[in-house]
Amino acid sequence: MFATDAVLTWTKPPTWTDLRRMLRADPMLRLYAACPLAPPPPGRLTLPQVLFPDHPAVSKGSETVSARELAATPEFARAVLTHPSLDPAGVSHTLVEYLLRPMLRVFRTSLDRYGWALVDPGTDVLFELTPEGAPTGRVVVAELPASPLPSPDTTATATATATATATATDGDGVGLAAVTALATAGAAASETDPGAILSTLDSVVAAELRFLQPDTARRLGADPRWAPYAHATEAGTEDAVRRLLELVRLARVGDGTGRHSAPVVRLLRSPGDAGPVGLARLRQEIFQLGGELRESGPAPAVVATLATTEEARTRAPGPATAPPPGATPRGREAFVLDTVERAPDTWRQATPYAPPALSYASALSSVRVGELRRNPLAQRYAVHWSAAQTDALISRLVATAKSSAARTAENAVASRSRTDRRLGAVERQARLVYHVCRRRQFRLGPGTDYPVERAIGDLMPTVARGEPIRLVLMCFATKFSHSRLKAPGPMPDLADLAMTVRLAELVGALRQVYPPGARVTLVIDGEHFRRHPMLPLERGVQTRIRYAEAVGTDFLEIRDYDDLIAQRIGPARRREHAEFAEQVRREYRRAFEELEFPADPLTALSRAAAVDPRGNFVPLFRSLVHSVPVPAPVGMPMLAWSEALYAELYEVHDGVPAELRQARRELLRTTWDDTLEYLAAWYADRESGYRHEIVPNAVLASVRPGRNRLGFNLLGGAPIPPWHATGVVDARGTISADFHVSLHDQGFVPLYSPLLGTAQPFAMVPVTAVQLAASGTELELAPDFVSSIGLRRR
Repeated sequence: MFATDAVLTWTKPPTWTDLRRMLRADPMLRLYAACPLAPPPPGRLTLPQVLFPDHPAVSKGSETVSARELAATPEFARAVLTHPSLDPAGVSHTLVEYLLRPMLRVFRTSLDRYGWALVDPGTDVLFELTPEGAPTGRVVVAELPASPLPSPDTTATATATATATATATDGDGVGLAAVTALATAGAAASETDPGAILSTLDSVVAAELRFLQPDTARRLGADPRWAPYAHATEAGTEDAVRRLLELVRLARVGDGTGRHSAPVVRLLRSPGDAGPVGLARLRQEIFQLGGELRESGPAPAVVATLATTEEARTRAPGPATAPPPGATPRGREAFVLDTVERAPDTWRQATPYAPPALSYASALSSVRVGELRRNPLAQRYAVHWSAAQTDALISRLVATAKSSAARTAENAVASRSRTDRRLGAVERQARLVYHVCRRRQFRLGPGTDYPVERAIGDLMPTVARGEPIRLVLMCFATKFSHSRLKAPGPMPDLADLAMTVRLAELVGALRQVYPPGARVTLVIDGEHFRRHPMLPLERGVQTRIRYAEAVGTDFLEIRDYDDLIAQRIGPARRREHAEFAEQVRREYRRAFEELEFPADPLTALSRAAAVDPRGNFVPLFRSLVHSVPVPAPVGMPMLAWSEALYAELYEVHDGVPAELRQARRELLRTTWDDTLEYLAAWYADRESGYRHEIVPNAVLASVRPGRNRLGFNLLGGAPIPPWHATGVVDARGTISADFHVSLHDQGFVPLYSPLLGTAQPFAMVPVTAVQLAASGTELELAPDFVSSIGLRRR
């Protein structure tokens, strides 16, 4: 019936069975669409009736209302759009989030991913209502499409809205009848100007139709209603931008002195040329990768040339090392692009019926913040677990970890017994311990970071004494949730609990090959490196202790870094540490005293790198900029504000709205100050050797592979530690961690547990795994999905 590629192309209209499969398996359709259980007679949808997929809000049956009816009956529109059960955010919010965005999301997803539009944004589009008359945020698909695209709307709008339509659009506005009808209804409900509401809705249409599949954009572009909004970038263009960024990443190498030479992308443009579309975002991405985008000055480290037109590339003056016209020297590539925009990677990877996906991003800077989808109604699909359900999951995770530890130990003994027979007993035991620590579920990074020779030297004295192996792992008490981009709240969640289970698995395996076992010290980086006035650090520590008790650990202690220093390091050395830290601060202040920051942040940071007395300021700045408090206006949703703030963070010129510009400058200044404080403490620690002394005779484990550190993989495939992300269970049941803003985009929904209460989700789960519970009054996770939840084995 269809051919599958990036887009599913039906050769004939989908059947009702196909429709139900789409609404069950596709996360966006699962969130925003509903249909009758069986196809109704044409034009005869009997109401109320229970729709598919079922939901507690409409478990007794759904009502519907069309855009036409809302526009024609102001009193009814007011009752729907100001229903007391809705968020008290106003009529415009309800119009966008409960009506317009669901309609556009269903239209775009079904057409872009399956080739057929399930809804026609005309005035007859149906919105679901509860029996009490509140919108649910779902569009009702009452009949199957007869053609891939809806037919042009020849009636424009209902008679009752025709005059308002002409006034609102003034002959040059939104050409979608449903949107105009919604604006009319919103104006009547709020007694405001329909033109102002229409302008708001128009911006939402444009945002929702960005980065369509190129074929979808071409099809919509042929329809005058959709042509102004049909946006796409060709796959070849996106591939070129990714290649350019990869060149920058690959070129970011040290010069042997500990400093880094920033790879340069040379921008060539003709006079009056503003450059390719999306240039500000690209400049930011190049900076976050450790490079620079330059137009003038010496560029000995040029790795690529970017021009808007071929004429600009061949005629614009270049650096001394620039290629002659038409030629590209070895090691350099030239890109001629009129746009450098690209869709989020998870969008391009999506296939028909694909479940919500993880980003597998190792840094928030690589996530397309500002381009991702907003799904505020995901909260309506939240699942609330009882204490018994939570305990059952923990018990199963612990039981699985114990059996895995036994297999790991058995395999390790069998493997090493063949190769270590001629070694002495102590060395043989030490090698076996190291072998277990490097098994696939535990290891992180190459073996050369912590080679066996170094490990044996560290382990043998402890083994010879018959004492438990001491492992030290630095972590953070809470999550860096200031912006809500990384996490929806500060408390450790399922990812952190799963980390504790993984530690229990490691210690369990070690005990079976080395009976004294191991003791693990989690060293909490509280405020040793910088202040965190907005984070509840003590509550975070107590939550970690509760998780350890729930898992049943007798090997784990959780200690604050500064407390250990006060206990183990004498006052004279602590004074020397403080004096050295102040010396580092003075060095940086002298070096940076003439820099204008944050008036021109990227230029100032480039100059800071050139005069950095120790070489690490800018790399650390790039890391900390996503982990500082975010100044937010009162009443603004934090996630939406943070997306706007970080989308083009380094744009602080006068063309940026004043409130946004000021907030960005404040955030950048905070990051600058925090970077200086962090470096002062870090260099003082290195000078004093604190970290190696706070737990004597310990092996330093780390979630960041590095020289002389035992890389430890907390959650398998997750490239980020739990305190920088949100705990999530992916569609296969694997516990992982990902950025909250990406999970929001993909259609993950909150799972709450008594361990954290309702203030913060315990984890995010796929909406496609959520179903109506037998009670009909709440949602639950499908039992087969719950039974699949576990840790990744590699």
